Amino acid sequence: MEDQIQEAREETQEAKEETREAIEMREAYYEDYRESKTDELKDKSKNIDKRIRDLRKTAKDVNEDAKSDIESAIAELKQEQEDVDDRLREIQTMTKEDWSISYEEVNEAITRIESEIDRVAESISGN
Repeated sequence: MEDQIQEAREETQEAKEETREAIEMREAYYEDYRESKTDELKDKSKNIDKRIRDLRKTAKDVNEDAKSDIESAIAELKQEQEDVDDRLREIQTMTKEDWSISYEEVNEAITRIESEIDRVAESISGN
């Protein structure tokens, strides 16, 4: 029975460590996601700029009917670029979530479990 109690204590310590590691990984994931998404959106915005410039160059050498289609395509690209820029601003202003409260709550729950393990161990050793 003492071996089982010791095993339970070890598992609660392991749970505390795993919780800490999970929170650290979550925070690292957030930073990685934000950075990669920012880079992705900046690249997309640059590509749209290039497409708009290319269409404007093309528009100089075509007839009026084709110019109308090109101007329509440029307007669509500008709208797409506004959407990309909005998303980029959203990503850049994201605030990091504070997981410390959750971490503390989990640790408190584990501490309560440890107390119960101690109580059971005392009860067993008292019999």
